[in-house]
Amino acid sequence: MFKLIVPVLLIYGFLACKSQACKCADEYVKAAKEYDGTNDPVKRIKILAKNDNQPIIRKCYSLYKTMSPEEKQAFDEEMNQCPSVRKKRESDSLKNLEDHLNNSRSIK
Repeated sequence: MFKLIVPVLLIYGFLACKSQACKCADEYVKAAKEYDGTNDPVKRIKILAKNDNQPIIRKCYSLYKTMSPEEKQAFDEEMNQCPSVRKKRESDSLKNLEDHLNNSRSIK
């Protein structure tokens, strides 16, 4: 019984723990979602300057600045595999496809 519980707990602990790259990705995606749809640069700056985003984004930026080029590449690759980034890319791709279809329908 004990031999079964330990692996289950380890797997659960591994899945529950997010990497630093995914934590950063989640915050960037969250901030991006807040200003999607606005083209006003002042509104975008105000959204990004909100206090709830700044501490984590600053921490991610500081971490990234200290990395070697190889570490940055690995960090970027890991961010690209994070669920929040993949979901955002999928929704952006669908939105771009919908926009393209709407534009091509209006051309006719």
